[in-house]
Amino acid sequence: MTKAKTRKKMNFMINKELIPKLEEVIPSGKRSDFINQALEKALKIKGQEIAISNMTDLKKKLNLKISAKELRELKNYGRK
Repeated sequence: MTKAKTRKKMNFMINKELIPKLEEVIPSGKRSDFINQALEKALKIKGQEIAISNMTDLKKKLNLKISAKELRELKNYGRK
């Protein structure tokens, strides 16, 4: 993540047990970058999970007879 990106301060809660680990492993001044990167990865994974769930639901709704491999190929159609 680059420092040029616009940021907004947010207040949220994390588990107390994570604080000493975070402070031990990630130096002060680098924690926001670390949390941003972790959140970006988690949101990407969550988005993929939602997309897979939506495709599975659509497959059931339309009663498509398609394999998981074919579904993945369709999902990735046009990508390199």
